[in-house]
Amino acid sequence: PKGVVPSPAGEVLVRYLRNIFGQIDDMRAEITSFSEGVRGDVTIASARSIIAPFLASELGEFSREFPGVELIVRELDNAEIVQAVVHGEADIGVFAAAPGLDLAGAAVEPYRNDRLVAIVPRGHAFDGRSSVSFADLQTENLIPVRAMLAAFQSAARRIGREYEPRFSVRSAGVAISLVQAGLGVTVTPECLVTRETSERVAVLELSEPWANRIISIATAEGRKPAAAARALI
Repeated sequence: PKGVVPSPAGEVLVRYLRNIFGQIDDMRAEITSFSEGVRGDVTIASARSIIAPFLASELGEFSREFPGVELIVRELDNAEIVQAVVHGEADIGVFAAAPGLDLAGAAVEPYRNDRLVAIVPRGHAFDGRSSVSFADLQTENLIPVRAMLAAFQSAARRIGREYEPRFSVRSAGVAISLVQAGLGVTVTPECLVTRETSERVAVLELSEPWANRIISIATAEGRKPAAAARALI
């Protein structure tokens, strides 16, 4: 009735069993691929800001090239993606580098780069400038997408300030809508800015070293991905 937890010896057993079962799954997948082509299923964990502009089209191409592979996509917050891979809940994670992100237990390789841009209302004092700094933006009501909150707080500490937002939203689309309504400014990946968006708000370069957004692929460290996952990678 009170529940149970594994002992230290049990934790060791679980780790080895995961490896054993993983190797058996890999063996089956590889043997099957010799006779039937690449088959199986691949679970991909990623964030909305990566799926929408990048992954969706690439997953579509892969699915047409490998019809025997079933793709399972899980949309998670950026901080949860690597942990899903490490704990065996996803075969592949595609995530953006962020301060304090725990990569223990993950093998990481590069995927692509993007950059962060500042979004301000049309007619704002910053409209017409080519770039702004984080210090500039912090004098405004800076609206964070939840996945960006840790990066904003780290940037504020580096300039000796604290950052406590009045707004907190889950998606860049909502943040941009609030900016358009004149309620503040925001920062978003450039890949999410459409031509229609740039007509409604002003898009400025963010002159910060961390504005370069590095996107990577994570797999479980020490475990060889199955044939289908390797084909997707």
